Amino acid sequence: MIILVGIGALFIVLGFVIKAASDSVVEYSVQYDGAGAAASAAACALPANSSGATRACTLTIQVAVDMPAPVFVYYELDNFFQNHRRYVKSRSDTQLAGTFAASASDPNVADCAPLVTTTAADGTTKLLHPCGLIAMSFFNDTFALASAPTAVTMSETGIAWATDVSTKFKPSLGSYARYSAGVQFLNDSYPRYNSTTAPIVNGASTLVRAGARPAARARSRRAHAPPPPPPGR
Repeated sequence: MIILVGIGALFIVLGFVIKAASDSVVEYSVQYDGAGAAASAAACALPANSSGATRACTLTIQVAVDMPAPVFVYYELDNFFQNHRRYVKSRSDTQLAGTFAASASDPNVADCAPLVTTTAADGTTKLLHPCGLIAMSFFNDTFALASAPTAVTMSETGIAWATDVSTKFKPSLGSYARYSAGVQFLNDSYPRYNSTTAPIVNGASTLVRAGARPAARARSRRAHAPPPPPPGR
């Protein structure tokens, strides 16, 4: 009995510590697209069936308290359902770890269906590297953070788990030129990722690590310095 009381007391103290740490996190959010977005964000919304279209807009977030570093920018997609069985399964861990697949019939890419190959601009069929729904899903909105009149420097470094960058999503082994004729690399599909050898970078790996909730939430950027304190502080 005494042991159980002691364990219970320990967990109560631990709960208070975790609650205090959670309450100390400063978080602000703004919705700029989709149903429920504020009228002030109308300039951000893309019309339906607007594949390839771009839109630039400015949003204001009133920060009322100091935000000590590190400051992270997250994005969240409602009703994305990363936990769907077909989505979670559609990936090649071997490819993501840096190994090339010999062809679309390679058993290492069998789980990538329905995204194993793609038709290139010249009409040829190319193996996707990496393949699968997870690896080919990208949130491609970009952000710039400013606290007038100063811009805040941000980057994608330091937002992914260290083991993801060094081990789980390593650069591809072998020569890009050797495989480029029959392979469509990530940077071919998404030119923003301009490395020919790294299938997944910091920003991408945060989305590749699928979540269990219907809303997909992941880090997008890290501010190298916290925003200046609010006026009067």
